[in-house]
Amino acid sequence: MQAGLEGRIQIRLNLAIRSVSVQTQRPIAAIQKLLVGKTVEQTLERIPLLFSICGQAQSFAAFLAIQKALNLPSNAHLYQAQAQLVQLETQREHVLRILMDWNTRLGKQPNPHLIQQAMRIVPQARQTWFQGAQAFTLTSELATADTQRIDAWEAFLEAHIFAMSLDEWARLNTLKALQAWIDAQVTVAAKTLAQLQQQQLASLGAHEFPLTTEASVLKRQAHQPMMQAALGHYGNGVFTRYLARLMELAQPPLMNRATQQVEAARGSLWHQVQVDTQGLISHYEIHAPTDLTFAPEGVAAQGLKTLLQTASTAELESQARLWIAALDPCVAYDLELSHA
Repeated sequence: MQAGLEGRIQIRLNLAIRSVSVQTQRPIAAIQKLLVGKTVEQTLERIPLLFSICGQAQSFAAFLAIQKALNLPSNAHLYQAQAQLVQLETQREHVLRILMDWNTRLGKQPNPHLIQQAMRIVPQARQTWFQGAQAFTLTSELATADTQRIDAWEAFLEAHIFAMSLDEWARLNTLKALQAWIDAQVTVAAKTLAQLQQQQLASLGAHEFPLTTEASVLKRQAHQPMMQAALGHYGNGVFTRYLARLMELAQPPLMNRATQQVEAARGSLWHQVQVDTQGLISHYEIHAPTDLTFAPEGVAAQGLKTLLQTASTAELESQARLWIAALDPCVAYDLELSHA
């Protein structure tokens, strides 16, 4: 999480009247206005500079929106490489949360060597797969069909996240099979899920907010048998949302070429663009998952309302932060508890 151009989220819990206020301070409107009047090439150059988090996903969403606005043909091979790059970025974001946040919650120091390895995967793939490392321009061209990056990344996941092959883990499609993996507690991920169970925090934040209204990792993994079982047992709380990230590392979602929707690390993202007759941007809209998740009555607020009813005063702040971490906002946030 970070502050700056991406914005900030203000969260206030009033214990006196049991109320929740979630307000996002995001300069999306200013960014959209900034892009109006630019050429499509200038826009594609600026997008990754404006979004330091999930920059590949934002760039892909912009590319697809501009491609549609200009009615340009789609190159299937280029699309596949672009989608795979975004997929790597999404998985890298999940891995960073595990290596950093989950480790910290367990009281352990994150391993800087592993973090550096994870950080390198996206720029290395972009450099290898696209000529001049230009993945999202109207003149982008493929370089080499290098599968070594994917093989190395999968080996990293198998060694440091799952302690078994991705195929083996993906076949754990019952809660009993998952529990055996958790009980072994070989990896940080398994130990984190075990800790949530042991501290009776697995269902923390669970509520009746419809999953269909979310733009989240949990929503896009909800069709999996394991997720159905977890939702039935734990609800849509912290455990299930953490599990969804693990499932996405083992079974990443496919991009749909028929839509402009991009599956990013925090959920579904899409851009909408209008281009005038002179080739300049006349209208630009960005629909980001964090803005929906942290809307005033969004899923974050619903879970926090549940905590206000169930958590003790002494535990409320730590549990609220755990719930927010499970939703993984792409920006920094401030949490304020008041009694008046």
